[in-house]
Amino acid sequence: MASSIGEGQYPTVGIAGSVPVGTIAEMDNSLIVATPKQRADLLKRFGVEDEIARGTMTAPVTRGITLEPLRGNANKKYGLLALPCETAYDYAFLYLLEDAGKNNWRAVDHATLDCFGGGQASHKMINLLPGSDLIMVEHTTTGHGSNLLEESTQIFKVRAGKLHMLMSSPDHVMEQNELFVTERSSSFVVFPRGRLEETRVTSVKERPTRVERRMWTFSPDGGALAPTPFHAVRE
Repeated sequence: MASSIGEGQYPTVGIAGSVPVGTIAEMDNSLIVATPKQRADLLKRFGVEDEIARGTMTAPVTRGITLEPLRGNANKKYGLLALPCETAYDYAFLYLLEDAGKNNWRAVDHATLDCFGGGQASHKMINLLPGSDLIMVEHTTTGHGSNLLEESTQIFKVRAGKLHMLMSSPDHVMEQNELFVTERSSSFVVFPRGRLEETRVTSVKERPTRVERRMWTFSPDGGALAPTPFHAVRE
């Protein structure tokens, strides 16, 4: 990193030249002080498509770019590059980065997240499996029409250098008719031993009318998460 002092200005901190390739944590720290052009250049060196890399140069998008390590793969080192909504039109992106050796990071797979109508698809790491990171995406648009909006929670696992989707389930559904709006909103809580609890609240005219709950657990082959039926929750 380098700093400079302009005439009558406070010192500014930045990076001379290109963002250096290093560990995921080092590069994430560098993104904080890099210029939009330097960030876009780093993404293109990862192998991100040129149009998408250039789309990150707008101010709101630039602040939302993150790099995170992914644990749980003994033979390979992986990282996750997250590009927020509006990177390209109404879309966000998750890029799986693989270290080919000596911090030679390359994008080997990606997931496209729909942010229709100003939505804010987001992600976080969860630990349903001991010592292994899973990627939980929330509020990605999976359906929309004149009287319908559906957003979903999705969970991904790294498998053989790919982002493998373990589940996708609506977390916010809004349906409108001539008289009223019905909404169904779900929240998820991680429990030990690979269990995920979903609580769904149904509201009519913004008033809750029903609360239901179910559990998600791994299928016998571990390749997916499967739900139990919903059961009513007594308040």
